[in-house]
Amino acid sequence: GAGFMVVEDVFSIKGRGTIATGRIEEGSFHIGDAVAIRKADDTVIDTKILAIEAFHKSIDMAIAGDNVGLLLEDVDRNQIECGDEISNV
Repeated sequence: GAGFMVVEDVFSIKGRGTIATGRIEEGSFHIGDAVAIRKADDTVIDTKILAIEAFHKSIDMAIAGDNVGLLLEDVDRNQIECGDEISNV
């Protein structure tokens, strides 16, 4: 089913982009998925998952219960923060 995650931390990797970390609460995420970042004020930023990392390894998909980092396309570090929600579009 559709993935859902609350952002716990955000960091920038030079040359790669912005990674949002957290625990997937429901469903699953796959590389290439279109996702929406929902802010506290209900602003939505549309983006795409370019990579998923868990345990310092790249994986193709992640499921509920996994702690992961999602590399997000064209998102600046200052556009996303702790508490934002990421879900499949």
